[in-house]
Formats: sequence, structure tokens, C-alpha cells
Amino acid sequence: MGTQEVITETQIKQRLLDLEEQNRKLQQELLEE
Repeated sequence: MGTQEVITETQIKQRLLDLEEQNRKLQQELLEE
């Protein structure tokens, strides 16, 4: 059992921002249909 991947708080926040952006784009596409 070697080193496990460590997910930092910064990475989590960045992932959250990415997901929020994707969410906005998807909602925009739904509204345009």
C-alpha cells in the first residue's frame, strides 16, 4: 500500500467551481430549448 492521492481543499474548491460552471451552461441550454 503506497502513497494515497491526497485531495486538498484547494482542489475541492476548484472542482466545485468547475461543476457550478457546467451547471450554469446546462441550465442555459435547457432554457434555450
